[in-house]
Amino acid sequence: MADPLLLLYRADWTKWSLSANVVRRSNRRLFPDLTDRLAADMRRRSGGMAAFMWSALSGRRQADAADEWSQTSERLLLAAGGRYRFEPNLGQSAAERGHGRNDEEAEDELRLIVSDGQSCWVIRGDEADQSVADPLRPPFSDIVRPTWLMQQLQLRTTGTTEMVGRTAVQVRGTPRLPADRWGLFTAQLDHVDIVIDAELG
Repeated sequence: MADPLLLLYRADWTKWSLSANVVRRSNRRLFPDLTDRLAADMRRRSGGMAAFMWSALSGRRQADAADEWSQTSERLLLAAGGRYRFEPNLGQSAAERGHGRNDEEAEDELRLIVSDGQSCWVIRGDEADQSVADPLRPPFSDIVRPTWLMQQLQLRTTGTTEMVGRTAVQVRGTPRLPADRWGLFTAQLDHVDIVIDAELG
């Protein structure tokens, strides 16, 4: 059975060709509980200031039964050489994307990020900003640069499976404690179940 550490270490997204729709789901009932636990941990470590800032930024909103889950979809296209096209807010109407925001925020909305491997263009509203492409900081780093999993979690292989026609390794991660500042949120979880592509990592 493949070692998940070796798979994650050798993962190199700049050599992949990949087309994917990425769906992220968040439970609006659970998230406030996790942020409360995180705020308590930050308060203990910082003497209260960091927890105050976190509470001010996060804000609580109690979900009713019909509004318990929020979901976003993104489209990700990769080609060898670090070329990519990343489209957030896939499938959301302009009204859905603009809900709760003013006109200025809506105009500044991130619409598209593309790269030819050398340059990167970030399109917001009707304007595009160009910069030098950085393969260490792609906009979808949590998906294609999975080494953060090893830094924040202790990984244990639990089996193999098939996912979208590909062989995958099933892994359970438990938080590494005590957590550093980057792993504080992960440390609030009991465990994380992960599926890793057995070829690409």
